Amino acid sequence: MMILDTNVVSALMKPGDHPAIAHWLNQQPHLLIRTTSITIMEITYGIERMPLGRKRRDLEERFATLRSAYLQDVLAFDKEAAVFTATILAQAHSTGRNLDFPDTQIAGIVLANNATLATRNIRDFEGLGLKLVNPWD
Repeated sequence: MMILDTNVVSALMKPGDHPAIAHWLNQQPHLLIRTTSITIMEITYGIERMPLGRKRRDLEERFATLRSAYLQDVLAFDKEAAVFTATILAQAHSTGRNLDFPDTQIAGIVLANNATLATRNIRDFEGLGLKLVNPWD
């Protein structure tokens, strides 16, 4: 299973800016493609903060299309993901590493589902025990 991080979903919403990412996704037909409830929250939050207008409507439509085409099954932050996230946070705290909380929740969901995370921000997730792939590489 491949879980798309927020930056990958965002890039797919702007295919003209990132044509290689859509091509990469289309080359993954054998994998189950998912995203997380955290990514849905982050994208929705970004759209909701935008002023009303054409640009916001365009992004809302692109996000809805993307969700219906690729992201119908969204993985939730459940109790198993919460345990993985707590472990990650405790280990990071013990080494003095500060982690972004939404990224840590995404990491917990990825670990709970024994999945691979597709992200551009490899450095943010390194050392957390995840399988990572950068679609931009």
